[in-house]
Amino acid sequence: MLILDTWFISLLLKENQAAMKTVSNCLLVILLLFVLQKISAQQSQRIDSLERLYKNLPNDTTKVLLIDDLFKYYYYNDINTAKEYAIEQERLSKKIKYKKGIGESYNKHAACFMYFNKIDSAEIYSQKALAIFQDINYAKGESKIRYNMSTDIAYKEDGLNKSLEAHTSNIPFYEKIKDSFILGKTYSAIGRIQMVKGNYQIALKESLKAIKILEAIENELETADVYKVMSAIECELGNGEQALSYGYRALDVFKKANDQLSIARTLNTIGITYDTMDQFVKADSIYEEALSLSKKINNPYNQKLVLINHSRSFEKRNDYENAIIKLKAYLELDKNSQDKINSSLGLIGMGTSESLFKSSFRTCKTGKSKVQTISYLFK
Repeated sequence: MLILDTWFISLLLKENQAAMKTVSNCLLVILLLFVLQKISAQQSQRIDSLERLYKNLPNDTTKVLLIDDLFKYYYYNDINTAKEYAIEQERLSKKIKYKKGIGESYNKHAACFMYFNKIDSAEIYSQKALAIFQDINYAKGESKIRYNMSTDIAYKEDGLNKSLEAHTSNIPFYEKIKDSFILGKTYSAIGRIQMVKGNYQIALKESLKAIKILEAIENELETADVYKVMSAIECELGNGEQALSYGYRALDVFKKANDQLSIARTLNTIGITYDTMDQFVKADSIYEEALSLSKKINNPYNQKLVLINHSRSFEKRNDYENAIIKLKAYLELDKNSQDKINSSLGLIGMGTSESLFKSSFRTCKTGKSKVQTISYLFK
């Protein structure tokens, strides 16, 4: 995920021409980034090197821009550290009066709020970032915020239709400024929405548009994300083997990049696929791996997603006691949600949980089973 290529080096130099005081500083940045690009060490070692570089840089625009990559890594692996970098980027940008950096920091604050499903707070910071980027005529920044806001709408009432409208209406803007990256992500988002709406063939068609664009610009991670979506689509269409092929193809890329959030979400999709193929032993193993990783990265949304799917899997096998264990964990997470109004799976997920619970409880007819069930839910 964290590949420091020539575009990033050129961006650093372009942004920093006015602020860099000496040629030696420029040479230091280029040299260190070049070394980082070429090394074959583990992702954590590259991050360590970036952090050392960050600490040694003066308080200028180069340092502000370097936070972008550090934030990206930690957002998917340690959300609390990511939040600290967002705060630091805002503080430093305001100190040196760097408007673009302030806008980027607001975008990061919005991303952190979305991580915990605080949608209204995320929207406020996205609007602040958008206003700054429009004020300084930063089209690519505006493009990024447009995409994020169009995606975040999906979590609101009648969100899918509004999100689909917003994404579609933004396409001419992305084409006008030739932002292939966001354009590809937009077609991917449209594919996801069409999948959720049950329009699977349309979803595949839109996803293939995204693949074509993203592969052309050699963005391996975003391409993998589309394959993850296509895995889910093929699963819904009953094409288990094709779904697994797409799923594991995406998983290999995410593991290579150490993108733990995407790994957890892809594992969830693969678990569902094994479930639909009645390969329950594999499904159980994959679900548990996904849940463990979701806990490790402190992502309640994905924990709940895995738990609800695993509970349905157990119910499918008439294993109601294990279904109830998963539901109890789900309900506890929902009860402790940081955002009651915009709980990650919302009323539909809660209704499903309660329905499954009642079904499971009725099935546990023996005294022993009933006592065990009660202890699971209320201890």
